[in-house]
Amino acid sequence: HSNDARDAVQAKGQPLSRATGGEIGTRTNLWDRLDLAAALWTLDLDSELVFVGDDGTTEPRGPTRRWGIDFEARYQTLEWLYADFDLSYADPRFRLKQSNGVVGAAIPLAPTLLMNGGLTAQFNNGFSGAVRLRYLDDRPANETRTFTARGYVLLDLLLRYRWRNLEAAFQVLNLTDTDWREAQFDTN
Repeated sequence: HSNDARDAVQAKGQPLSRATGGEIGTRTNLWDRLDLAAALWTLDLDSELVFVGDDGTTEPRGPTRRWGIDFEARYQTLEWLYADFDLSYADPRFRLKQSNGVVGAAIPLAPTLLMNGGLTAQFNNGFSGAVRLRYLDDRPANETRTFTARGYVLLDLLLRYRWRNLEAAFQVLNLTDTDWREAQFDTN
């Protein structure tokens, strides 16, 4: 397992580490319009790769544990209108004492709370449109939780037209012109 795709695909990347995990959950469909699902999960990694901004690389930092809860809902409000919402909470921590002496230290930049949802209109004439909301909560940028990577909320507008095997799309991303940072690092 690798928690960093760069190392999984680079020829000189870190070797993949062992991962052990599990989940228990439930899913239901009510009234042929509402889909609900929830899961409680855990994942242990033998070695977590942490980004080193000064070098532009990653380095292994020891075993970690994540546990979390995922929830999703899909609802067909009208024949042509759909609403959806996804929520994911995670508690990511190192399992062993870190160089700073902390047991259970934060995994830098590991997401803790994510939400995604929206409304989608889908018409029989090939047109569809959606308004999508994406939320990422503040998260620790270092092991000691003394620096925070700022979260964000983004609103996007997506329009599509499909005719047979052809599709044209128009997107307005970050509709509200929110100031946000997808990449943030705390380096020494």
